[in-house]
Amino acid sequence: MVRTRLNSVSVSGDEQSYERVKPVLEAIARPYIYTGAFGTGASLKYIANMFVASHMVAAAEAFALAKRSGLDLDLTFETISNSIAGSAILCQRGPMILKGQYSPAPDRSTCSGTSSPRSRITP
Repeated sequence: MVRTRLNSVSVSGDEQSYERVKPVLEAIARPYIYTGAFGTGASLKYIANMFVASHMVAAAEAFALAKRSGLDLDLTFETISNSIAGSAILCQRGPMILKGQYSPAPDRSTCSGTSSPRSRITP
């Protein structure tokens, strides 16, 4: 993900230090965001991981229900991922769930995704 600059980085601590490392961040990450005082970057990362985990559990449960209901799982994935119920994590990890294959994570650049840049996050 570093090679394709698709990893997200939360930076916290002294703002002057953040300004000095911006060229490195530009080279390895997109988006990156300065979150403020030391430790807030780690807190934001923990929160993001909670979102990913909850989305993964919900997706796995939904696919299990679709399977038990006799639905075609590829059709289910295609329908949901192109609806308001879709998400970037579903787009990236849904195919892995369907195959029972969880590593390595696919390249996010192939996913249309639903996330959009925010004003404080670099494009």
